[in-house]
Amino acid sequence: MKPHQKKSDQNGLLPFFFSNNKNTNSIPFFAIPSIETPRLLIPTVTGRLYRSGFRIHNTAAFKNQLIKLSLQQGYLIAKNMSQKTIFSTPELANLLQKVQQEMKLKDKLWCSGYVGSSGKNQKLTLQLMRSNGQVLGYLKIADNPSNQAFMKNEYEIGEKLKSLKFVNGKVPNTLYWGEWQNFQVMVQEPLDLRARFVGLDLNEKMVLFLLELIEMTGRKERFENSSFMERLSHDLQKLRSSHKELNSSIVGNMVKALKRLEKLELPFGVHHGDFTPYNIRQYGQELTVFDWEFARVDYPPLFDLFHFVFQGQRQIKKMPVEVIIRQKFLHGSINRKMIELYMQFLRIPVEFLHDFFSLYLFDALVFDLANRPEQKIIANHFYQALQFMNSNRSILK
Repeated sequence: MKPHQKKSDQNGLLPFFFSNNKNTNSIPFFAIPSIETPRLLIPTVTGRLYRSGFRIHNTAAFKNQLIKLSLQQGYLIAKNMSQKTIFSTPELANLLQKVQQEMKLKDKLWCSGYVGSSGKNQKLTLQLMRSNGQVLGYLKIADNPSNQAFMKNEYEIGEKLKSLKFVNGKVPNTLYWGEWQNFQVMVQEPLDLRARFVGLDLNEKMVLFLLELIEMTGRKERFENSSFMERLSHDLQKLRSSHKELNSSIVGNMVKALKRLEKLELPFGVHHGDFTPYNIRQYGQELTVFDWEFARVDYPPLFDLFHFVFQGQRQIKKMPVEVIIRQKFLHGSINRKMIELYMQFLRIPVEFLHDFFSLYLFDALVFDLANRPEQKIIANHFYQALQFMNSNRSILK
């Protein structure tokens, strides 16, 4: 629905309740639809509901069944299920006015809102549009120290990459970066609306883009001399002391893997950190890779490829970890072919595939535990995959 300025039907129809308990990227919210003007209800900690001309939705929630509720029911449930205030209407209006002035936009801004993954790093992203629906950019809003650190990291990585001339992909440019009240805000250029979901399997375009990324940002050094080796060894000791339930044989095999890799000379460069199907779009031969907030530097190759397959299948299809490894990484599969192609370009012997994949799982486990400290390690899917790999040493040969 395109936004219109006509004010008829301001009270809208009955509210819709959007929720999906099985999808961790979905949170409940209430919206009053309107024929002329999309309207929004946001539950807050005080129990108040704000109504505005802004649309907010979670794309992951559109697969849900829409349950019609009366306004009174919606109000009561909103009070009970509310987590925190996202924004009030005046706050949004003031922020948009500031962004409009900074970006020197003359048209009135319309918005469509998105919420990201649940948890302490959840943040609001507004799609900025003209009244005719033309997308002008994406406004990301960070409201806590953790989110602000990740957003600053994304901005700095973007500045580092914008001077590079990628042939096989592109990284969105930052149109605006600044602070507003207690928030940090960043506006990125819009995606090509013709770009489509890339699917759940790797393709040559992704391999070539990641090869460009590691070759243009990396420097070669022996694994044993890398800052990554030092970091991983430290994380191994820290996790071992903080989680007594950590399988000791996993620790032993990790140490052996590091020992086997220590003499390899590899390019260590920029690592996207969340290279997944939902952070990539493709139009024709042009690949766009966005959401670089988890990006890190001085990382070894291969990790982004592993993450695309493993995390993509786990998050989107909810596949058991052993099924993902058996079906998606075994010799002859399309993903295995793409991974071996990448290794061939970088002259990494395929015999080290098992070791690199185990290191990826451990590194992802450490990062995931740090960002979701409430979870138990035995319930973490990266840890479950590590256990499976530990019991099946020859599975990736």
